Amino acid sequence: MTLTLKKLICFLFVTSLAIIGLLSANSRIGVFRTTLGVYMPVTVYKSVKTRIPRYQVVKTSRISKGVQHTYMARSAGTMGLPDVSKTKLRINNTNIRKGEFFSFFVDFKDKFGRQRIKGGDFIFATIDINGTRSTGKVIDFDNGTYEVIFLASSEGKATPTIQLVHPQEAVYYLENIEWPVEDRVYWIGSFIKNKLTETSSCAIKRVGSWVNKCEYAFPEALGGVMFICNKPKTLPCDSLISTRTDKSSVGKNFQKVPKNVVDNYFSKNVRYAVMKNQFHIIINSSTDPNVNRDLVESFDLPVCKGILPSTLSDGFWTGEVWHSLVCKTKQWSPSEIRRCVRGKHLILMGDSTTRQWGEVLVKTLNLSTKITFQYIEERSDTLNLTFYFHPFIIGVQHTYKLAELHFEVDILKNLVGCDYYIVISPWAHYTQWARDSYIERLQLLKIAVLHFKERCPDTPVVLKSPHPRDHTKLPQFIYGSDYLIHRLRQVMKSVFADTDVFFMDVWDLVNSYHSQNEIHMPSPVILQKLYIFFSHVCKF
Repeated sequence: MTLTLKKLICFLFVTSLAIIGLLSANSRIGVFRTTLGVYMPVTVYKSVKTRIPRYQVVKTSRISKGVQHTYMARSAGTMGLPDVSKTKLRINNTNIRKGEFFSFFVDFKDKFGRQRIKGGDFIFATIDINGTRSTGKVIDFDNGTYEVIFLASSEGKATPTIQLVHPQEAVYYLENIEWPVEDRVYWIGSFIKNKLTETSSCAIKRVGSWVNKCEYAFPEALGGVMFICNKPKTLPCDSLISTRTDKSSVGKNFQKVPKNVVDNYFSKNVRYAVMKNQFHIIINSSTDPNVNRDLVESFDLPVCKGILPSTLSDGFWTGEVWHSLVCKTKQWSPSEIRRCVRGKHLILMGDSTTRQWGEVLVKTLNLSTKITFQYIEERSDTLNLTFYFHPFIIGVQHTYKLAELHFEVDILKNLVGCDYYIVISPWAHYTQWARDSYIERLQLLKIAVLHFKERCPDTPVVLKSPHPRDHTKLPQFIYGSDYLIHRLRQVMKSVFADTDVFFMDVWDLVNSYHSQNEIHMPSPVILQKLYIFFSHVCKF
């Protein structure tokens, strides 16, 4: 071997050692683990944060690989509804470390112990890991098997909770039979003139024909959707002063639901049925000290704006603090909030879940603000805030005057200047609207928002999503179903998908909180929502 060749080999050897040393000092080998046995090793430099995988990408990959079941040919067979007492959870990999994603599989069985051969069930999945709580992302293989993907948000004992909200049969009924139809809610209209008062029945109508009815059109806000009342005995249609929900209408409509549907598809055995915890697993600490020190900081999160893609985790709770993994957020002090809202007019438009924002905010800022069911107005050096309840309230015995109607399209059109923060959230009173009527209402709202953004392109507009709620009476499981609320959420996100409106999805935030789901969640939950909002509208 010549001297020159020896020098070249020596140089290459020393150089390779240097490169190896540099890599070992500045990088780690990260693995995105899954229970499907797929390992995707990636080199992650400590100075580079990890992107959270997108839910839709992972879902498409999983479904393409599939989970197969072998079925024997039968001359006759019986397939029952899901039975959580027969259903098993399984996990293929228990060597899990903090910061990794891992999966449980749910194989739904019927009461005979037979594997269900169809999907479409509506499931809630949450997990508690040493006091941290989060929601899992569900993948439906359409054959009775579901994969639930969780983030290992802490180390310690992990306890999953899988809840069958509705079986596929109930979902089909809600989607195809209940949601599309009109006449599921009525109001009582009060007509007053010359000290004479008369009442009649009113409803929202978009399709069909009618004869000799009082018609009330709101074309910019509702399009072809009209408010129709039976003509009162003597008074003219223009004497309609106020409306209130006809409390008896829900009960009357519920009687029309077939008995076999109620008894089978919405029975206690298949309605919010919780699987008994079958095992716990232990999450180990990460091999990466950055993950152990601050899990949120180890991820590369976008700023809070626009319609963000769904990822494998929206975040997790530690105590009363929500750690968002959707976008960059922080915990805001009262003084920081005051600076954030200074010189801005905060406009809140929605239902009572949006009114809660105003209630918690004025309390946080130690203000004495008059708050009514339909309206909040605060005008001070600290806060300039207005809350408007949307028209056609249902589900509460509250009478409101037509003169008090405030459609979002009218409010946006009449705003002067651009110094606003705007929140819109029409959802809690719309599960009893027909699907197409709600979609048309959102489409017109979108047009109004786009017109406003043409005038004020830099003014933040936030669309707050629906969230799961409580149900106390059987009709609420149908007319206020969490499945229908979930569908409103999907429609809302879809309609505004091509805008720069910030879609603030709070579904998982609410569903993983340590107390039960309620229409009006406790103040700490509202405060965490406000922190996400301020993280969007104000720089930090």
